[in-house]
Amino acid sequence: MHLLHGPASLRHSVVGKMPARMGGVTHVRSQQRTHPQMAHDSQALQHLVRDRRADLGLSIRDLADRSIDPQTGEHAKQAWISKLERGEPTEAPKPWVLRGLAAGLRLPEDTVKEAAARQYFELEVTASSDETVRLITARAETLSTEDRARLAEIAEVFARSAGR
Repeated sequence: MHLLHGPASLRHSVVGKMPARMGGVTHVRSQQRTHPQMAHDSQALQHLVRDRRADLGLSIRDLADRSIDPQTGEHAKQAWISKLERGEPTEAPKPWVLRGLAAGLRLPEDTVKEAAARQYFELEVTASSDETVRLITARAETLSTEDRARLAEIAEVFARSAGR
């Protein structure tokens, strides 16, 4: 399951469009209310693509040629990748573009999608297949700031005592 943290204005539109994962329900949380320490990374995908492309020693043209969506066979456009890397305004990429970039960059799809979620939608994605973790996360927003802080302290005590 993916827990999405971002603007409350996206809550209803995102919940309706996001698939349930691993039998769970997708949750949207306000980044400002739930995680005030998280800064919106308006360049997350830009940095991921630029840095990974450099690590692989690829030109933008080479990356575009390799960025083929395994489902549709469509290529990510060289011009779009170039604009993204230069920090110029781009439309949010379609799912097939993200799948293609993941293939071209040799990265897991979720890594690319999470960077796009941070850059284009101000969402922070947290994944868990554990039902208890999902329940705690889903209920945390209903707690007061003080109660969330106490819950975080309790979790830290348990983690330290377990040697994690």
